[in-house]
Amino acid sequence: MTGPFRFRNFYYADYSDVSDERFLEGLPPDAKEITIHNSRNGFTASFTIDRDELDAWYDDLLARTDGWIEHPGKAPVEVAPNRFKYGGPRAGNWAGMDIWFNQELRLATVETADW
Repeated sequence: MTGPFRFRNFYYADYSDVSDERFLEGLPPDAKEITIHNSRNGFTASFTIDRDELDAWYDDLLARTDGWIEHPGKAPVEVAPNRFKYGGPRAGNWAGMDIWFNQELRLATVETADW
């Protein structure tokens, strides 16, 4: 199915409300106030989360993708004061994700790309 029912914005109070499996891998279980914009080539999700919860999920994500992913994720880098970029794992065709985090606002954004 394509069109306005699949490619649009979705809103969820927390992770347990998300029922679409395409989004679950790219979201930490501790995510709250989730907004997802779904598109043909992936999705972008914004949500609130504490830094330690985000770090624990990211470490687990890297452990689960170790060995089958061609470009493993990278440690978070501070790109501005209290703002971090997590270079997520990527396949050989560079499909994957990046995570941006504003520590002051406890706001994370996950950008995924499928090819």
